[in-house]
Amino acid sequence: MEKSYLDSNDYGIKDDGYTERQAKKACIISLVLRYAYPVVICIAFGLSVVFSSKDTEGMQSIVTLFELPFILIFVTYVISWVLMIKVRLRRSDYRFGKILMLLYIGDTVLGILVFIIQLTIYFAKSGLV
Repeated sequence: MEKSYLDSNDYGIKDDGYTERQAKKACIISLVLRYAYPVVICIAFGLSVVFSSKDTEGMQSIVTLFELPFILIFVTYVISWVLMIKVRLRRSDYRFGKILMLLYIGDTVLGILVFIIQLTIYFAKSGLV
């Protein structure tokens, strides 16, 4: 009888003992990086801007630090996707990973739709459409 790819794990990623506990931990870290950590970054940056000095040198340093929260938020966004994909690849039957996948896809699609609607409204108000 011919060997099928369903008979063995030769054609896929091997589990290597990736337990449900490890998958749960990765999913929780992914969820925190996706939703909690960007909020903390924005709050901390906002408080640092409010309580900073008002001199011109301080304002120049704030402008140079303005990109830092956006870079950190982007990095946490990518890492959360990577962790979710890792869980989905290694434990495809794990329900928490499936829920995270659907949540992240829905969140991303909603963000793209909101961005398109905002651009449409902006161009409509400016008379470019």
